[in-house]
Amino acid sequence: MSIPLLQRVDGYATLLGYVFVHWRALQRPPLQTAFLRQINAIGIEALGSIAILGCICGVLVITQITALAGGDNETGIRILIWTLVRELAPLLTALILISRTSAAMASELALMRLHGEFSALKRIGIRPEEYLLLPRIAGTALALLATTICFQTIAILSGLIVSSFQTIDFYQQLGHVLDLTRPSELLVSALKSLCFGLAIGVASCYHGAIARADPVAIPLAGTNAVTSSLLLVFLIDVLFACADLLIT
Repeated sequence: MSIPLLQRVDGYATLLGYVFVHWRALQRPPLQTAFLRQINAIGIEALGSIAILGCICGVLVITQITALAGGDNETGIRILIWTLVRELAPLLTALILISRTSAAMASELALMRLHGEFSALKRIGIRPEEYLLLPRIAGTALALLATTICFQTIAILSGLIVSSFQTIDFYQQLGHVLDLTRPSELLVSALKSLCFGLAIGVASCYHGAIARADPVAIPLAGTNAVTSSLLLVFLIDVLFACADLLIT
């Protein structure tokens, strides 16, 4: 099913607005349990993949920067911080979560619609968007933020450990990184991660929730969720880059 662009954008905006207005509902025990379950499924279970990719990226980026700019070069350290903290970590973490989560989340919700679970919740007076969608979207956003922080930490530490084998003192390098990392860099990275997570959660839940009650619609919902999540993530990344150029 092809969804018109304006209808899709309106659906995303409506669902995102619902999350911002009703996020306090997550404090209720049933929703809190569902929220924590999503964090575990989306974030904690992805830590293995995040750690491996973080190690690889950290080693590749830091060794290349060290070879080109030298281990004691302030410019090289700033490039390292910009590359890993602001750009690669949020983007690569988002791509991992899309590959693991988007299709599964959308397909799960489409299957629930096929089995009449949305209608059943309405009949007993429970809002499906509150019980089924809100914990998933909020859980995706928080999980992406947490896994991005893990990626950044693992990437920088693994790269510094490798560079320490090239007669560059580990603690000296780490000190330079800590001294040159501005709070604004961390704030932008966190904000970008939250935006990525909200976009992935909204797109995945939207396409799963509007799926037809038809078995054929289940894989289609997963495909649409992945495609839309990728487009939204790259669009948000471009917007952040444009904002950075305007500010600087």
